[in-house]
Amino acid sequence: MPPTVILIRHAQAAHNRDQAYALPDPDLTPLGEQQCATLHDALRHAPGRVGAAANNIQLIVTSPMRRTLQTTQLALRWLLDSSSSSDEQQQRGGGGGRVAIEARADWQENSDSPCDTGSAIATLARPPFCPPISFRSLLEPEPDDDDRYPAKTGRYAFTPEAIARRGLRARAWLYARPEKVVAVVSHAGFLRVGVCGCRFANADFRVFDFDPETKTGTTTAQVAVATPPGHEDQPFRLVEWEYTREKGGGLGRSEKGAFGMESQRWPLAVIGAGAGGALGQRTMEDLPRRFLRQPELEPPPPTPVRVPEEVVDEVPAAEEGESANGAEGKGRLVE
Repeated sequence: MPPTVILIRHAQAAHNRDQAYALPDPDLTPLGEQQCATLHDALRHAPGRVGAAANNIQLIVTSPMRRTLQTTQLALRWLLDSSSSSDEQQQRGGGGGRVAIEARADWQENSDSPCDTGSAIATLARPPFCPPISFRSLLEPEPDDDDRYPAKTGRYAFTPEAIARRGLRARAWLYARPEKVVAVVSHAGFLRVGVCGCRFANADFRVFDFDPETKTGTTTAQVAVATPPGHEDQPFRLVEWEYTREKGGGLGRSEKGAFGMESQRWPLAVIGAGAGGALGQRTMEDLPRRFLRQPELEPPPPTPVRVPEEVVDEVPAAEEGESANGAEGKGRLVE
C-alpha cells in the first residue's frame, strides 16, 4: 500500500524576503527560522489524523537546496532527536531513534535562476547537513542519470516537459516506498506545477494519499504536459486530505484552488508557438503576461520633453493636493 505523503514548503529564505533572485542558493532568514518553529509545533501537535500521520513519519525526503535542508532540520527536529519519548517512537512504528532523511534532486525548485540553482554537493555533504541527511542519491546517481545536480539541464531543465516528467518520476518513487508516512520538504513552484497542483505559503504543509484508482503504468516518456497536476487522469495522482484542503494548508496560510503549468513564470524562449511549442497548442499570447518571465533589465530613465507654451495652456490644472511638473520659461517639463 503506498504511503500517506506530507508535502511541506520551505520557510522564508533571503530571496523571498528581498526578491533577490540573483542570490545563489539562499539560506533561511530569521523570520524563516521562526516559521520553522511554528511549523514544528503545528505538525507535532496537530489534531486527529493529521497529528497521527505527522508523528508516524518514517522517512523524510528533502530537496538538496540549503533552504529546504535547513527547514527539514528545524521544522522536523523532533523526528531527528534520538531521545524522543517512547510514546512518539511507538507512534512512528516502534523503530525508535532518528527518522532517515534523504536528499533527492528531483525535489529541487523549477527555475534556473541563481536562487533556484543548488550548491555543489561537496559543500553540502558535510556538517551541519551530513549527518543526519544522506546525499547518497546525488553522490551515486542512477546509471541512466546523465544530468548531475546542480546543473539545470536534461531531466532538471527549466521546461514544461522536463518538469512534468520530473514530477511523475518523484510521485512514482514515493508510490513505491514501503513506509506508512513520508514527509517531503520542497518548493512552491515544483509542488504546484509538478506534483499536486496546490499553492503553498512558506512553511505550510498539506497531507495527501495516492488515489487508489490512479494510473501506475505510465512511463516518463508518455507523460502529457497538458494534464494538470492533481487531474484525475494524472498518473500516480495525489488526493489531498479534506482537513488541509479546506483550511488552505495545515496552517491556513496557503491559497486554495487548483493550478497547473500556466501558473509558472516561464522564460519567453521556452514558451514557443503553435503545435511545436513547449506547451503544445498554447502560445505566448495564450498565457497571462504575469506568467511570462521578462528579461531583468533596468528601465531607462524618463526623458524630459519640453512642451510648447500653447500646448501647456491646454493642460488642465492639477487637482488640489497634487503637484504639477513644471518649470518657468517658455514651456513645462513633463515626464
